Amino acid sequence: MSKIEDGLKRLFEKHRIVFWYDSTGDFKQEYEELNLLGVVKCSIENNEFALKYRILCKEPTTLFLLYGNYERPQQEDNWLLDIELGNVLFQTDQETLALQELELPSHFKNWINTHSLFFKNKERTARFLSKLEDRENEAQLTQTLLQIVLGSHSNSLDDLIKAYLSAFIAGKGDAIEKELIL
Repeated sequence: MSKIEDGLKRLFEKHRIVFWYDSTGDFKQEYEELNLLGVVKCSIENNEFALKYRILCKEPTTLFLLYGNYERPQQEDNWLLDIELGNVLFQTDQETLALQELELPSHFKNWINTHSLFFKNKERTARFLSKLEDRENEAQLTQTLLQIVLGSHSNSLDDLIKAYLSAFIAGKGDAIEKELIL
C-alpha cells in the first residue's frame, strides 16, 4: 500500500469528504489508479455546483475524494469552501505525508522538514512510530528520534546520553552525527 493510499484511508476513518489539490499534476496517475473501498472519487472540473448538490443532497452519507488537478483556489474563488472547511484537505508534499503517517498535527511541519532525511527511511519511520508515545511537543519527538538513531532502550535523557557516549567511545560518533542532522 502506498503512502498516499494509507494516508487517505486514515483520513476517511475520521472524515466523510477529503479534498486533494495537485497543483503540479504529479499525482494524477496515482489518483486515477487509486481504489478505496466505499469512496467515490470525483474530479473538480468546473462542476462545483453539481458536486455540492450531489454531496449534500443526493448522497449525504457517501465518502467522497474530491481531486483538483490545479492549485487550491483562493477563498473568494472557492465554490466548495464551505464543504472544504468542514472536512479535510489532503496534501502530497513530503512533510505533509510524513505528518499524516505519524498522525501529528500540522504545527510540527517545520520539525518534520528539519528531520526529513530521517523520515525518508521507511524502516526508521516505522520504528519511530512504534516507539512514539507523546506527541505534545518537539522535545518529546526529538527524544524519540534520538532513541531510534542511538539505539537506546528508552528516550530518557540519561539513557540517550549513555547511548551517545557508548557510540562515541566505539568510534561511531561521526556516523551518528551525520544521521541525526540536527
